[in-house]
Amino acid sequence: MSTATRVDLLRRGEAAGGRRLRGAATDDPLSPRGRADMERVLAGADGWDAIVTSPMQRCHAFAQAAAAALDLPLGVDARLVEYDFGAWSGRELDALWADAGDALAAFFADPDARTPPGGEAAPDFRARVRAAWADLLARHAGTHVLVVGHGGVLRQLVTDTLGATRPMHHALAWPNAALSRLEVFEDPEYGRSTRPGVPRAGVLTPFASGGRSCMQICRPAAAIAACPERALRANG
Repeated sequence: MSTATRVDLLRRGEAAGGRRLRGAATDDPLSPRGRADMERVLAGADGWDAIVTSPMQRCHAFAQAAAAALDLPLGVDARLVEYDFGAWSGRELDALWADAGDALAAFFADPDARTPPGGEAAPDFRARVRAAWADLLARHAGTHVLVVGHGGVLRQLVTDTLGATRPMHHALAWPNAALSRLEVFEDPEYGRSTRPGVPRAGVLTPFASGGRSCMQICRPAAAIAACPERALRANG
């Protein structure tokens, strides 16, 4: 019999300061709208055993308030900070695309081949996120955890869970304040992946902008089944 660890992944809400490429070097707080959106997503939700968050204030402040309100332990993991975009950090997005559009496009298409000036190497980013994930699964095995994090970090967790061998962040829509659920199984038949923090069996249920879709991962890079189309319409 398999043992499931249920992890809800909540992307932070809209940050103050407008449309900027923030990353690890720009620590803006949530905007009032961003906080209200996160509160609305979690309204009436419960059942968590713990909350884990990035230390950046656009994640941490909300996670700390939620943990206090729900009387839950709060874990803070510096390895869950967003990707460091180096010289691009803090730039207004439209201006950055105008100034460095080709370099941006090349980076998002293949982060391993094009690191932003002064930015974090993609393998280093993946390594720290996977290490944090492995420790989270070990520490919270068999429980239900809420993770409050950043788009790049959460997309990396999903990419690994799907067993993708190439970066697919650009293909994963994850709006601000959107919630997804990931169930990871310690399955005696298939076991765990040899890559740290990459599960061999799990269920991913993303919720975005009030909609729902789901994929089931039964074996490594195999047996991926989408929810029926009528379910997508019903929950859209």
